[in-house]
Amino acid sequence: MHSKSSLVKSTRNFLWLCSRAIGLVWRTNPSLTVGILLTSILQAILPTAELVASKLVIDRIVTNLSGHHSSSHFWSPSLRYLILIAVLIITLGQVLVPLNDTLRSILADRVTGQVNRKLLLATSKWPGLSHFEDPQIADDWERVRRYAPQSGLEILTVSTGVFVNLCTMIGLAATLAHLHPLALLLVLATALPQMLAQWRYGTSTTRHLYTQTSESRKLGYWKRTQLTPEAAKDVRSYWLWPYFQFRYASSFEHTLGQLDKIRRGLSLRLSLASAVSAAGIAGVYMYLIWNLAQNLSPVGDLVLYGGAAMLMQSRLLELSAILGQIPKSVIFLPSLFKLLDVPADLQQAQTHRCVPHTIERGIEFQDVWFTYPGNNSPVLKGISFTWEPDQVLALVGPNGAGKTTIVKLLLRFYDPQEGRILLDGVDLKDYDLDDLRSRIAAIFQDFVRYEFTIKENVAIADISRMEDQDRLLLALQKADAYKLTAKLPKWIYTRLGRELGDTDLSGGEWQKIALARAFVRDAQLVILDEPTAALDAQAERELFDRFRKLFEGHTAIIISHRLSTVRMADHIVVLVNGTVVEQGDHSQLLALGGYYAEMFKMQAKWYR
Repeated sequence: MHSKSSLVKSTRNFLWLCSRAIGLVWRTNPSLTVGILLTSILQAILPTAELVASKLVIDRIVTNLSGHHSSSHFWSPSLRYLILIAVLIITLGQVLVPLNDTLRSILADRVTGQVNRKLLLATSKWPGLSHFEDPQIADDWERVRRYAPQSGLEILTVSTGVFVNLCTMIGLAATLAHLHPLALLLVLATALPQMLAQWRYGTSTTRHLYTQTSESRKLGYWKRTQLTPEAAKDVRSYWLWPYFQFRYASSFEHTLGQLDKIRRGLSLRLSLASAVSAAGIAGVYMYLIWNLAQNLSPVGDLVLYGGAAMLMQSRLLELSAILGQIPKSVIFLPSLFKLLDVPADLQQAQTHRCVPHTIERGIEFQDVWFTYPGNNSPVLKGISFTWEPDQVLALVGPNGAGKTTIVKLLLRFYDPQEGRILLDGVDLKDYDLDDLRSRIAAIFQDFVRYEFTIKENVAIADISRMEDQDRLLLALQKADAYKLTAKLPKWIYTRLGRELGDTDLSGGEWQKIALARAFVRDAQLVILDEPTAALDAQAERELFDRFRKLFEGHTAIIISHRLSTVRMADHIVVLVNGTVVEQGDHSQLLALGGYYAEMFKMQAKWYR
């Protein structure tokens, strides 16, 4: 009973996946879909029509020749009429093949684009970061990237293919049954082993590809590592080619090498089954030749029934191959629809409350605990501190202390499991998320180096300012990046980057471009994660001298390992192992003689 209900559930799920996929194809371009269906129906009818027309032409030729009439009588109107019909049928069949292929190719591109647009739209509705860091979702992405965009079209292709072959086989089966019922049974029976082998081939290879998705991602990683500019220096400095190629070869063997073994084993069975199928065709031809020898049938029957037997078996095998594609077409669809339907990873506020235009009471962390999804150890352990309006706050501590995590919580990339974060006495969760983020300008240490123009690279912080040149130039000046634009061939219209750009910048110059983004937005809260990590000492000093003026009227937070950077902050929070161990201004913390003072003395020695 349980197995029966499970089968019913699986069947329903299969039909739901197919219907949703075909619906996606239909909505992409109904006219192209109809064109494919119509040409497919015509292709289903034509094979039997070609055989019948060929038989009639041959029989008419034999009749005209046997009458010993003149040449003019041989080319009788009926023969010419039959030849014309046969030529038209054959021509139509030849025309339909490229037409159908062209329609499928166009629709395939449209479906791929539609699926990609839907995926991009779906991910744009993920307000947090947890989905992007989920290994299971990463596997779903890999499956979707490689297979799912074509799955809907493949299901349509499979559906039309099944329909075409069934329609063709009905006509061929009736033709063979007219010859002799045993002829039909012989073709069906001898084709069955090859059909089963084809089905097993398709299901086995697809199952292997599905289970090896994680290993396939590793394979892609080892390939990219050897080709990207970022890794090129290490690869050449440490002579890593042998090691990386060994890892690539190991992953390749684990995924595609095992697949080749499966294919070789299945191919042997397929070859043996093909020999059985050939024996069935030979049996039908022997029967036809015997009939001809006994004058029991005309010559045209050899063409009609022999061709019907060969075409019948060919269609049966094609049908089994098409059915074998069903697992490949369907097995990756759950990953696609999971990504399209996955719920938001953060709960949105119901009230759409906006952040105050002026922060009056500041920001407060109250006993905040946070653990990243998939981890067991908390990153933040009951941290509490208050951050006054218009203050520059600095977060200090060793790597892994939780500094960047605090920033991610402020931006609501994640929500804490315990405790609250208040902005003017209101929990961040109660503010409209889009409005909250629009009031924050955050520049992370691992900022993205977009291969855009300088203008675009700066304006991405506020797309609405893209054409506000005065604002963009002011932002570049504040970040001390305006001077470098004057040296570039196309000024702020110079495209940056190695792959698509006109020129590339040094690490420090890129950091200045990133800093300029923070000053484009009309933000109340500015977050700078290691803002001087790539700057030289002089550029760092010049930036410090302007910090107070730059942050005037803003509430700002700085994360830095350089204590020379944070000494100008109004309030410094020292984090160790996810807890607040000290807080105060620079002078207070030095007087305290604790962790901060030790760090400052240690770094001061470097400059002596």
